[in-house]
Amino acid sequence: MKNPEMKELETIFELSKIQTRKLDEEINEEIYREHLKNKTQKNKMKEYKNAVVEGAGPIGLYSTYKLFLEGMNVTVINDRSENYIRNQLVIFDRKWVSQMRFFFGTEFDRLFIHQNSVGKMLDEELVLISIKDMELALMGRLKKISEFVEKKEGEEGKEKNEEEKSFLYLIYEIAVLGVLYENYDKPIVVVGVRENLNNSNGLIPDEIISAFQAKGLNKTKIGSKKVGIPFDLLFCAGGANDKIRDKILGEPQELTKAVNYGVTIFNKNILSKDVVNGAHAFTKPIVEMQESIRKEGLDDLIKNFKFLPDALKQKYAKLTDKICGTDYKRGEKRGRGGAKVHVEVVKEEVFGENICLFETNTLLYMSTNTPPALVDFVEEFKQKRNGVVAKWELGEYDAFFEKLQRKWARALFNYANSVINKDKVWYVEEEKVEEKGKGNKKGKGTTGKDHNAVEGGKYILKFDKNSINTNTFWVQIKGVENPVKQIQGTKDSAIVVAVGDANTSPHFKTLSGMSTGKLF
Repeated sequence: MKNPEMKELETIFELSKIQTRKLDEEINEEIYREHLKNKTQKNKMKEYKNAVVEGAGPIGLYSTYKLFLEGMNVTVINDRSENYIRNQLVIFDRKWVSQMRFFFGTEFDRLFIHQNSVGKMLDEELVLISIKDMELALMGRLKKISEFVEKKEGEEGKEKNEEEKSFLYLIYEIAVLGVLYENYDKPIVVVGVRENLNNSNGLIPDEIISAFQAKGLNKTKIGSKKVGIPFDLLFCAGGANDKIRDKILGEPQELTKAVNYGVTIFNKNILSKDVVNGAHAFTKPIVEMQESIRKEGLDDLIKNFKFLPDALKQKYAKLTDKICGTDYKRGEKRGRGGAKVHVEVVKEEVFGENICLFETNTLLYMSTNTPPALVDFVEEFKQKRNGVVAKWELGEYDAFFEKLQRKWARALFNYANSVINKDKVWYVEEEKVEEKGKGNKKGKGTTGKDHNAVEGGKYILKFDKNSINTNTFWVQIKGVENPVKQIQGTKDSAIVVAVGDANTSPHFKTLSGMSTGKLF
């Protein structure tokens, strides 16, 4: 017989599940009511019924919810699959958090409050989460709202014609190829599967369907056809490189000088243990990192890579010194009696290494600016690699570059950890090494242990296999001069708007537009 206390707990648990379902159902009902209330409200000039959102990142998906709430029918079109992974961490600030509590309902606690949640509350007004987890959560929530709306329309909207029905569609693996309007009654988006396209007739669609008829449109159904869908409002939410935005609203203009950065994402093996308690950032003269960098043996890595040209090896033989601004150059001075004496003089260059660390229960995200000497080496290395033809040799170059990235990331974290955590309990996994006399069998070391183990009092960070490891990239803030434009068909017009990073691509350290970007 069951323990009476356990039976009571089971009853409470079942009641809480019922309460959770009821609360989420009530939120769905309220979203639907708000949509219907706003549906008939008109702009001074015209009524906007059907919106298309191009791009299913966090901005695109959240825009979808807001547009539906405002009374519009919305179709999301995204050329990536639903399984596309982006593990960058972003922070959502107060203007998002209050709305997300309502939008997600009880899912909000699972995302940010529970002990093993994928996101993290930094305080009452800030939440931290990976783009991947936020996209999955937004996608899942919108699917539930879409199903709820379809059910309600089936029950209560049987007498409605197609023009009166409400809907919210999410379409993946189909691209917005372009926009046509000059020879059409109403502006249309032309969609299709890029790799299957029949490129005859340019953008001219093989057929035109209504937004309502786009339900269930997928890669298989559309085949090699180009399909046109009329719209009243098009949100370009395809990110900083949005091609549709470029064609209609113009390419973004440079607002800042380009700076080189790097990002590393680590998986934590102990979920309940914080590395930096949410977030931490500092800037230090890079010369203070010299010991951490030297321990990783960057100079020896370059020296021992047999495929690297001798000229490049010689130029960067002392890469660590170049990185730290302690590169030596030969000079002369006068000794006793006026004789010339050759000496080595240290070049004094001060580079401030800015390290930012953000953390959820499962991930640690580290972003840093890249020292000029490392940027120069990477650029020259890539030029040499791009000239390699043999696949086996390309493999050697790629393996070398991965080692370089990991060593640099480890040096950065070890230094940051020494500044932030005096107990230094966190360590980055070491490289796997082959045991002599055992062929290709890997040695156990720290990477061979159980992911959930604490080894000798150390908490281990693992490089995230789905993400770049301190890959360098250039960052430059760009913005669209006129992010809103009305386009005119032969009988009706539509509005095109750039939102999120497609409007202004903010510095990635300002959190990918989530705290600074505007939806409208």
